Amino acid sequence: MDCGNIRFSDDPSERAFSESRYAPYAYYKSIGRFNGQLISIFHYSFGNFDFDFIKYATPFQTNLFYMYFIFSVTVLNIVFLNFIIAEVTNSYEEVTKNLHSTVLQQRANLINESEDMIKSMFGANRQR
Repeated sequence: MDCGNIRFSDDPSERAFSESRYAPYAYYKSIGRFNGQLISIFHYSFGNFDFDFIKYATPFQTNLFYMYFIFSVTVLNIVFLNFIIAEVTNSYEEVTKNLHSTVLQQRANLINESEDMIKSMFGANRQR
């Protein structure tokens, strides 16, 4: 089948690899269709959504693509959530490590403030 300067084969497995530069996956021809789909998944994870190639894929390839897409999105979410949990845990450990000294410092500041208030209320010359 010939559509102007875009050549498509009637065989669905060959359609994605036509010689035209406009055909989907033509720029992945040297690395293979499966590796090209893996690279496309990473493009999608960065926000480059172009699903035009799906109309050239066989049903098996389409199902495989969507299964891998869902799998990769799930795994990436788990990895990123694990990273967030690790950062929160690290922050919590820092706070608990410095908690006792911070409490003692605040207590000393409150005692100092109360002594200053007592001195200003009863005069600087009076003793308690």
